Amino acid sequence: MKSASLLLFIALLFLGERGWAETGGLCDFNSFARNVFLKGQNYQPTLKLFQKENFAQDWKKYVSTLNGNKDKDWFYANLFFDRDVLATNKLRESDKFLGMWDEGFLFKFKPLKNFEETFDHFILESKNVDLMKDFNLDLLSDFNGSLMKGSSEAHELGKPRNYDVYYSMDQNDALKYEGRLKNNELLEVDSHFKNGLKDVAYPPHAQVKPLMEKAFQDFREGLSAAKNLEERVRVYTDFTKKMITIHPFGDGNGRTTRFTLNYLLCKEGLPPVILEDTIDLSVSNERFYEKVINGVKSSHMLMDDIAWRKAHGLEIRKSPYNLTAKLPEKIWFKSKGMKEKGSFPMDAYDYAQFVRNNKKGYQSSAFPESDQLRDYTDWVKKWSVQFVKKGHENDLYQVKRVPEEMMELSKNANQRLKTKESLEAFYQKFYEKDEIHRGLGMQESLTDPELLDHFRVKKGIHESMSGNAQQDYANFNGLMEQPDRFFKYADDHMNATGIYNRSVFASTSKTTAVAKRFSKGFLMDPASIKEIKGQMIVSALTPKYGAVDFNRLSEISEKASKTKFYSKYPRQQEVSIAGGITPSSVTRVEFHDVKIKDAVQNTGEWIAGETEVTRTRILERLQDDPSKVKFTTLGPDGKVISEKTISLY
Repeated sequence: MKSASLLLFIALLFLGERGWAETGGLCDFNSFARNVFLKGQNYQPTLKLFQKENFAQDWKKYVSTLNGNKDKDWFYANLFFDRDVLATNKLRESDKFLGMWDEGFLFKFKPLKNFEETFDHFILESKNVDLMKDFNLDLLSDFNGSLMKGSSEAHELGKPRNYDVYYSMDQNDALKYEGRLKNNELLEVDSHFKNGLKDVAYPPHAQVKPLMEKAFQDFREGLSAAKNLEERVRVYTDFTKKMITIHPFGDGNGRTTRFTLNYLLCKEGLPPVILEDTIDLSVSNERFYEKVINGVKSSHMLMDDIAWRKAHGLEIRKSPYNLTAKLPEKIWFKSKGMKEKGSFPMDAYDYAQFVRNNKKGYQSSAFPESDQLRDYTDWVKKWSVQFVKKGHENDLYQVKRVPEEMMELSKNANQRLKTKESLEAFYQKFYEKDEIHRGLGMQESLTDPELLDHFRVKKGIHESMSGNAQQDYANFNGLMEQPDRFFKYADDHMNATGIYNRSVFASTSKTTAVAKRFSKGFLMDPASIKEIKGQMIVSALTPKYGAVDFNRLSEISEKASKTKFYSKYPRQQEVSIAGGITPSSVTRVEFHDVKIKDAVQNTGEWIAGETEVTRTRILERLQDDPSKVKFTTLGPDGKVISEKTISLY
């Protein structure tokens, strides 16, 4: 049963809509992440959630927090350049994906500098631009000239093209795109291949101005008719699709079109969009609109994650959210007993850790990103299950690696997670809202300060058998690559055999009943049970990563390993935590001072029998500030003796 404190704490997270630009550019907590935490991975926000009333001012604050040109360049590149453009300019290593995390990564790319200057000049000064009057081909030509400044053909830039242009596609591209391209009346596709290529011609240069004028007319009419933000954004996406199809300039059409889209979005107070690829001519207007909406969400998540990383001393260029636009929202699968396909939401942190841990090496691959995604998808299917019985179709379970960010923040967490905001962000990124519980019968009572330490110091009941959390995290991630060893570790842990004394796990339960049973001396001998002076139950949030539900692990072992693992004590509802419980995630501590009168057998094991409770102390995180606890002391009759609020740090 959940504690009242935790329920109130979770309810409180619904309040407020703070975002990436608060506190001088550093977010307190991510409103999108908060709703995912509360409502699940399928939560779909409205565009208004991402809107900022004073966008230009907030943007300047945000960018000013970035650490020098390296971080700023990395940030702008994610927002404004598709990955293929970056790769062909040799801005990354041969592995385009991992190159973004290279510590020596530094842009030396003239167009990027142009983008920053153009953005600062046009978008941040665009407040007085009237889209109904001033949004025209002259403005777009200014965009193009500024973006392409210093190019080898600068004399032809900044004005509509006066020659015809086309691009060539090979047979593979033709198979994928030709049918849809032929449906676009503005494009002309060659009927035959020449030297293995087929040309796609954009509209003749003589048609550029009249076609663009028609596009502007449609734009103004659509904007006049739009009733809300979503409808206005649809007008913007329709226009940019037309613009890239017309290809009004001699060069830089992709950059200019993406910039134009961002210009329109930013005037609405929305962040610049991260697109998964170039503005694809072959996709429908509806699909492109969906891509832009997802891109707004991706850029918002990246910006909030950067702010969070900066606030906690983490490398901002290792944010996995620069990848989300490239990744599918869901991983689809179908297993035995399922009538229809199921899906797991894509987890950016788990995917990032998969790439970091993977020793396969994708640098020699022609398509490193797609190869990595394919391997990760296979891994998720192997290490995941869905409960297919009627009424439980949405009961998904996946074993996930521990991200290096969670490892880092768990280390000395009492020094790094000391505020309401830092604790809330930590929970939202790395924890589920469900609780796990651990009970312990103790041979001595604990003082009030010792009880408070369970919220801030990792010792005793929090620890795994090895007592080395950081090594446990690393070992857990390594074992994920070796299923046979992983299930052998789990079997040894569950049966207290083999390498149990070096287990990476700490045992917890999904139920307080099991924790209470252990606090009464379960698995202890009768003489030791009679010496128990204190019965303690610690409750905490369940980690998203490095947590293993042993009952569900049985199902996974059939797919992931030759080793047949089964849960020996399913009634215990065991969830084992790699590295143990992080004190910062503890939600409640309940301690009973007791006198045990006898030990009795229960289901074949000894536990405390008749017990006199002389005092009970309950410590719960406050609903409005998880850096504080409510400390309640009860007498032997269960009546409140004292209540006080204590700051943990």
